[in-house]
Amino acid sequence: MGAGMRTEQWRKDLDSALGSRAFLTVEDITNLLGCTEVSVHNWMRRNDLEKRLPRLKIGRQIRFSKTEFIEWLIQEQFEE
Repeated sequence: MGAGMRTEQWRKDLDSALGSRAFLTVEDITNLLGCTEVSVHNWMRRNDLEKRLPRLKIGRQIRFSKTEFIEWLIQEQFEE
């Protein structure tokens, strides 16, 4: 299976796993990836803007666009 087909399958699988919501919480991401909240916050603070996890800050709450999160995750996994 080529990289293009693999990334498309990842998009479909992640979209399905994350449900119909348009926005995700830090907790949603930690549950999906099995990581800590500290890891998610570190990804949001990266110096390289291209590698930083895209987010929306609404008051004191942080939300992530599901579509942007999926694209970010695929870029992180297949980059090199």
